[in-house]
Amino acid sequence: MGAVASETGVSPREIVVGSTLPLTGPAAPGYKELAPAAAAYFDHVNKNGGINGRKIKFVYYDDKYSPAETKKVTKQLILGDKIFAMFNALGTPPHSAVVDDLNRRGIPDIFVNTGYSGFDNVKKYPTTFPYFPSYVVEAKTMGYFIQNTPELANLKRCLFYQSGEFGDNAKAGFKAAGVDFATETSYFSGAQLQPLTAQITALRSAGCQLVVFFGVTSATANMLATSARAQFAPKWLVTSVGSDNGTLAGLGVPNALLEGLYTPSFLPLLQDTSNKYVSETKAIIEGAGLPWTYYSFYGATSAYVFAQALKAAGKDLTRKGLI
Repeated sequence: MGAVASETGVSPREIVVGSTLPLTGPAAPGYKELAPAAAAYFDHVNKNGGINGRKIKFVYYDDKYSPAETKKVTKQLILGDKIFAMFNALGTPPHSAVVDDLNRRGIPDIFVNTGYSGFDNVKKYPTTFPYFPSYVVEAKTMGYFIQNTPELANLKRCLFYQSGEFGDNAKAGFKAAGVDFATETSYFSGAQLQPLTAQITALRSAGCQLVVFFGVTSATANMLATSARAQFAPKWLVTSVGSDNGTLAGLGVPNALLEGLYTPSFLPLLQDTSNKYVSETKAIIEGAGLPWTYYSFYGATSAYVFAQALKAAGKDLTRKGLI
């Protein structure tokens, strides 16, 4: 057990894992459920013997989707909490502020919670591992769906996105799929809670019949609300990370605006409780008093796969062994 005794964040009885995400602030809706859901799954693992005899101690902090705050709380995780690994840290701008330091220190940066394709670079970031499909892949998939869905294929289509890597990845994916747009507009990170009136006005003036949106959930809610007030009702195709119906309804979006909204997903349907994995995960989430949404399902699912990785790394748990 010599390697275990000297490995940061690992003791004979415990594995310390950390994360950062917006529990408050403009990007919190939906995303704030991820870490609590992962914690619920880790509690389930701990109650059933843990990982090779060790329990997972999961420490997560609110970074408000602010890179400056992410730096602060990540420093606390590394130097104060002495984490073994970072798990499911959320957001491209926030995580970009700390990913170099995590890799320089050799800290496993597992299942970073963003579809930014730049983190999938083993030479630049050898300890960082994405989880869900990149926004490039998602955009290519959405492009294929548009081209092969008669209801959408001939509509005048427009693109609305969060500026920065999020939107750049989306545009790269659509370009690769051979899908172009009549017009494009964007909002910047930090403007999620604004009504987005100028952007909706531009889309309406352009005569857009299909609007493809790549943004966070709070921005989706504002986009739909502003469009409804402007009596602008195109078809909507919204990225998976910004389209959970339950969360949008909780933000005040009427069900009538959500009917017919298209979105991709790499997870099974939340409603498919005939799927044993769905029903058992739902029981864990609701048993912890958490809402059953796309985000809580995703949080628990990523925790499930991470637990499998920890188990596969063996009893003599090391950072190099996990990687």
